[in-house]
Amino acid sequence: MRLDVHPAADRELAEIARYINEQRSGYGDRLLAAFARACELLLNYPRAGPRTRGGRRKRISGFRYDVIYRIHDDVIFIVAVAHHRRRAFWLRRR
Repeated sequence: MRLDVHPAADRELAEIARYINEQRSGYGDRLLAAFARACELLLNYPRAGPRTRGGRRKRISGFRYDVIYRIHDDVIFIVAVAHHRRRAFWLRRR
């Protein structure tokens, strides 16, 4: 399996990390590390996340954010990084 990230999801992750760092110094880096751990888990267990609208989700441990992803053949495609309270804004992303 390999991992691919939608450009919008990549921007979301960077913006979230920047925002969290502004609120609490160092926590943006913690988010990025937790995101990397979630991705590693998905590479080993792609179906670990429960199904949700438009794909599957994997919680970013320690934060109120999920990695929203889809599985296509041997690719785990990260569609979005979303706060738990956000609705399925990623449904139209391809």
